[in-house]
Parts: sequence; structure tokens; C-alpha cells
Amino acid sequence: ARDNSVKYKRSYDRAVGKVQALFNAIQRSTKNADEVEDTIGLTFLNPTITRWNSSYFAVKRIVEVGIDGVTACQNKIGLEVFSDDDMQFLKAYVEVMKPLALAMDRLQGEQQCYIGHVIPTICGIRFKLSMMTDQSVLPLTKVLMNGLKTRLMGIMSSDDYIIATMLVS
Repeated sequence: ARDNSVKYKRSYDRAVGKVQALFNAIQRSTKNADEVEDTIGLTFLNPTITRWNSSYFAVKRIVEVGIDGVTACQNKIGLEVFSDDDMQFLKAYVEVMKPLALAMDRLQGEQQCYIGHVIPTICGIRFKLSMMTDQSVLPLTKVLMNGLKTRLMGIMSSDDYIIATMLVS
């Protein structure tokens, strides 16, 4: 398990370092931002510190553009390019983080979001994470599962949340 965690950290650091270098290059230079837009027809999303899931959506955009488009952008602005392993890792990362990011968007919503949605949402996240099989992100999956269990244990056993869940239609 320790070897898997070390391998995950190396893969994460390498791939996310390249992601961050790309974001920094685009944010600090309008010329670079223009090069990217000319190359792929859109820009990469810049994560903000006020919403943690903005990082998820930013990495998701990179995955959606694909290695060919991202590599073309990185070459034009003089950055180290993603390897196939980096892109595979980012795809797996996005897949694992997707249920959490979508759930957070729903629970932070101002409309159609009720206390009765919390337990089913947590259960949905846990179920989706339990179905993840990609070994490259297994440490992330385990940490998320453990975090959901330990941090939200009180909610899962709260009479108020349970009753609200039963009453939501």
C-alpha cells in the first residue's frame, strides 16, 4: 500500500506540476493566452481559491482538450509537454473527483437543494467511489472514502438528516 501511495504522489506531482505551469503561463501572459486560444479555439480554465472544485473543472478541461491539443499549446508557449502517463493519470483523477465535484455543485446550489438531499448524495458518492478500480488513483479513492466516513459520520446517523431524507420528494 505504501508503494502505491508513493507512486500516486509521484504521478500527481509530475502531472499537476505541468498543469500548474500551463495555468501560470497563460495567466501571466496575454500572448500565451492568445496562442492557446488560436491553437485549440478556447482557453483553459484558471482555478480559483474560493471554490475547490474549480481545480477539478480546470483539469477536466485539459482532459477534454486531449493530449494532442494540450501538447500543441505547450509547444507553442515553450512548456514541458504532458506524457501519455501524465494524461492517463489526469483522466483517472478527473474520473475519481467527478462524483464529489458534481455533488458539491448540487449541495451548494441555491435552488432545489434541501437537507434531505445530503444523505442520498453522500451515499451516491460513496457508491461511485467504491466502483473505482483504477490502481493509479487508488490512494486518492481510499482517502476520499475515509474522509466521507469520518467527517460525515454524524450526519449519516443524525435523526434530523434521516427524517429530512425520508420527507424529501
